Amino acid sequence: METLATHDDDATPFHEDTRTLGEKLEADERNWMPHKNSGDPQILYGLVLESGTGTSSYDDRAVPTRRILSRANNIEWTVRGFHGYLAGELDRKNPRVGDFVALVYRGTKPGKEGEHDSHDYKLVVERNPAAPVEGPPEPTGDEDEREAAEDGDGIPF
Repeated sequence: METLATHDDDATPFHEDTRTLGEKLEADERNWMPHKNSGDPQILYGLVLESGTGTSSYDDRAVPTRRILSRANNIEWTVRGFHGYLAGELDRKNPRVGDFVALVYRGTKPGKEGEHDSHDYKLVVERNPAAPVEGPPEPTGDEDEREAAEDGDGIPF
């Protein structure tokens, strides 16, 4: 299989889409399916442009999706987590918009007895250092004041 990294700088992380509007309009948009398309790269390096979920015509289950920009050749790859290992990597590592990722298709692994072989993937995420860390919202203190007012005793517990 062909790999995407043909230059040493393809794997150098970047966290901003610095293309002009014209370059964005001229971008080639492709679905990344290295298990089916021999011309797709086995290794994909790029900037996460979009994050979401999608479904297929096979069933209604939601799968994680990402759109990834390959800077070297101005291709926007759509990655869909239809295979279990890929969906698991996307869910666990949760690459966000602005993160730089390296994603590799490693071929198939033998399935459990009576099951089909599994497609194997590995995802590495380099977080955008300028992006805020996602987490649970910080308490504002308003909840305690509201509860105290509802009690009527003015004590926030």
